Amino acid sequence: MPLDHRKIGLLKAVLFSALLVVAMAVNPAAFAACSNPSGTAGSIVYNQTEKLFQYCNDTDWVRMTKPGSGSGGCTNPSLAEGELVYNTDYRVLQGCAGNAFRAAGPVGGSQVGGWKVVGLGGYGVCGINRDGTLWCWGDEGWFGSMGNGPDSSIQYVPLQISSDEWLTSSTGNVSSCAIKSDNTLWCWGGNYYGQIGMNDTNDRDVPTEISGGGSWKKVSVGIYHSCGIKMDSTLHCWGTDDYGQLGNGASGNSYVPAEVDGGGSWIDVDVGDRLSCGVKSDNTLYCWGRDNLGQLGNGAGVTADQQSPYLVAGGALWLDVSAGDYHACGIKTDNTLHCWGNDSGGTLGNGAGGNTSSPGAVSGGGTWKFISAAGASCGIKSDDSLWCWGSNSDGQVGNGNKTNQQSPVAIAAGTTWSYVAGSYNANCGIKTDGQLLCWGNNYSHNLGQGNPFKDFSAPQPVAGGNQWNKITVGDEHSCGIKADGTGWCMGTDSDGQLGNGVGVTGSKFVPDPMAGGGTWLDMSAGAYHTCGIKSDNTGWCWGAGWDIGMTGDGTGQTARQPVQLDDGGATWLQITSGNLHSCGIQSDGSAWCWGSGSSGELGNGANNDEFSPVPVSGGYTWKQLSGGAGYTCGVKSDDTAWCWGSNGFGELGDNTYTNSNVPVQVAGGGTWKFIAAGYDQTCGIKSDDTVWCWGEDNVGQLGNGPGITGNQGLPVQISGSGSWKFLSLGNGISCGIMSDDSAWCWGSDSSGEMGNGPIASDSDIPYAIQGGGRWSSLSASRWGFSCGIVQSEAWCWGSSWSGSLGVGSINGDDIVNPSMVLCGGPEGRAGQILYNATSNALQYCDGNNWVEVRQ
Repeated sequence: MPLDHRKIGLLKAVLFSALLVVAMAVNPAAFAACSNPSGTAGSIVYNQTEKLFQYCNDTDWVRMTKPGSGSGGCTNPSLAEGELVYNTDYRVLQGCAGNAFRAAGPVGGSQVGGWKVVGLGGYGVCGINRDGTLWCWGDEGWFGSMGNGPDSSIQYVPLQISSDEWLTSSTGNVSSCAIKSDNTLWCWGGNYYGQIGMNDTNDRDVPTEISGGGSWKKVSVGIYHSCGIKMDSTLHCWGTDDYGQLGNGASGNSYVPAEVDGGGSWIDVDVGDRLSCGVKSDNTLYCWGRDNLGQLGNGAGVTADQQSPYLVAGGALWLDVSAGDYHACGIKTDNTLHCWGNDSGGTLGNGAGGNTSSPGAVSGGGTWKFISAAGASCGIKSDDSLWCWGSNSDGQVGNGNKTNQQSPVAIAAGTTWSYVAGSYNANCGIKTDGQLLCWGNNYSHNLGQGNPFKDFSAPQPVAGGNQWNKITVGDEHSCGIKADGTGWCMGTDSDGQLGNGVGVTGSKFVPDPMAGGGTWLDMSAGAYHTCGIKSDNTGWCWGAGWDIGMTGDGTGQTARQPVQLDDGGATWLQITSGNLHSCGIQSDGSAWCWGSGSSGELGNGANNDEFSPVPVSGGYTWKQLSGGAGYTCGVKSDDTAWCWGSNGFGELGDNTYTNSNVPVQVAGGGTWKFIAAGYDQTCGIKSDDTVWCWGEDNVGQLGNGPGITGNQGLPVQISGSGSWKFLSLGNGISCGIMSDDSAWCWGSDSSGEMGNGPIASDSDIPYAIQGGGRWSSLSASRWGFSCGIVQSEAWCWGSSWSGSLGVGSINGDDIVNPSMVLCGGPEGRAGQILYNATSNALQYCDGNNWVEVRQ
């Protein structure tokens, strides 16, 4: 858990059927009541006969948990049989069924924290949650590889494919297969070579039972062929057979499962790029198919393709095998790990280099329990530690760099793992607590980060279905983007700054969905307006217009839902909102601004308001912009820093206190990576990752150490060492994220906006935000509060009177430690249960999102 203060014990949520469940959107009375026993839609009971919880869903009683033992009563905490509680440590609803607690929803409230198997392909990833549900994400392409029907959109985060219960799955280049709880085999995706076994070559965009039916216990999907083991332990393969990889002693593709040559009883099979390997019940290991680089392990100097299973050289006994593109690895019965075939990038892990057609031990010895052979091979040792090696051009080894590794290196030292799977340039692993993490190349969006095209050279948690990507704060409101791209806002709505629709007024104390639909890439909040970029790179704003043009749509009027910028159809790379103005960078690198220009903050050589975007003077190209209170700063493409607008406190950094309506260069030279404009102070990150600040310094917001006071017209380095990667500034408060993802603030703490607990005093040196954790987004307000994203969860702290913290109505008390943003649409606190009559589903608030109660 990233924040210790989350652990506040167990809250009693429901006792037998006493809860009056709230309905969403539709009155439950509109549905017929359940009978035997009598109940209205949404009511919950514990079935004494079957020893389980159930709720009324329209006309039927639906199971909420598995049957209990019937012996009665649970401990830790002490609860009676039939009672439900909300476990705040694990953010899951659980019930006392008999004498044991049963989870009534996914642990952690989302897909994060509950996986049992995952598989990577060329275009996407599919996996099975611990509750047996099937999920996929990545680039749908034109093959139907997501299994979600005709929808061809990219899935940046896991999308549930089926509510059925599944046992195992495997993902190949363009297709996937999975085995249901009834042992039937279902496949979907690309089928040009018959690799999904449907007795034709037509693609399938939803899971479809394989031709011939049968009962199955193991399946493996490769580049263009697949193999599986039936319940009778016979081995069958189907798809392309250009190198004999189907193992049936002949050549020619097979569109249906065909038994491999020689029969026998099999316990394991794995397929790669035109090769297959399997372990028989007597623990002998066989491979077949292509052998141009020794990947079949036929022995020294033997590189002949095989159309039937061929005994791997050495005569050893084996437990497990994994086939990659041009190499394979296996674990012997003595738990030692060996690899053979192509050693490009060091995939054999023997520290020496060079191809080999006979199994050879990986470097470092040890005993092993699981292996995945891919572009970077990974294995799990007997102590549950994860080790990877091989090609690392995209960070797929996961050790934090992109240097090839010829010997195994430990990944995320100190953590324990239960499963790992890989493709040519990416890997995913499941920790022993069920958390899923991925790393490597993200071009096909297969890392589940909600962050397209960005590679990761170290394991990153896969985002949950409704967790957060970004949050940004204004004076009295906040807006953010969830991992599914939807936009949400909270706080004061006096001028439409929540963007939740015409005719919708009133403050929102928890996130409220924005009107107009669409998905978002970025947002930036000003004082009373917000602007953002949708997934098609169009620019939009909402909130106050005040006849000064903050919404940029050419009207100067207030907008209660997003309106598109009057920009001639431009596409945008970045938009930043200052106090009463906004600026952005278009796709050609040019900078444009709109809104209030009274202090020169639009940078167009005038001091006029503009209802539509106008170009910043100079015709330069820009890498990054940041809007402040009456001024703007940015980094040009040559890494120089420039500011324009109000300069009464030296915030332009040009060693003057004179306003400028055109960009002026920040004095002192050097090259810059990032710049952030606040209320009257500015900070930037130089190319050496150090932080420098300038402007007003009445409460320590420049962070330059004890005894140093007074405004600064030139950049001064903040106190302390370390490297930084992100900054956000508010009114008297400065915050940043260091390279280790820790979050720090300095300056004013009058309302708890520094997030450092009971210290509650201004600071002229950085203090770490309470609770630790790895932060990906941070936003400091001009009005006494801050918010950020830590491990995909939204947390806020500081002044709460406007509702902008998203933690519900708490009578305006300040919050001095980060507090998790509550569920919105409708409002809900952790543990609260409601019946969603629109989707006919019982839901509970896990403290961050509404989670469906599952059987």
